[in-house]
Amino acid sequence: MSSSIVDLGVARVETTVTRETSEFNRLVKTFLSNNLNMKKIIGLDTERAMKPGKLTKTVLLQLCDGDHCLIVQLHPYDYV
Repeated sequence: MSSSIVDLGVARVETTVTRETSEFNRLVKTFLSNNLNMKKIIGLDTERAMKPGKLTKTVLLQLCDGDHCLIVQLHPYDYV
C-alpha cells in the first residue's frame, strides 16, 4: 500500500494505492462513512488490461469522493 497527498491548489486529495483485500475493506469505510450527514457523491472508474485476441480483465478499481481517492490493483502486475 502506498499513500500520498495530491495538492490541486484549491483542494487536497489523499490518494491510496493497494492490492490487499484487508486494506481495501478498511479504506472503503472512508467512502461509506458520513459523519457530517451530508450528501456524498462517489466516482467510480475501472481500467482493463488489453491483450489482442484474449478476453480483457479489469485490473484497477478507482473510487474518489473529492477528498480521498482509492486505487485498487485487482490482478498481479505480470498480467498486464
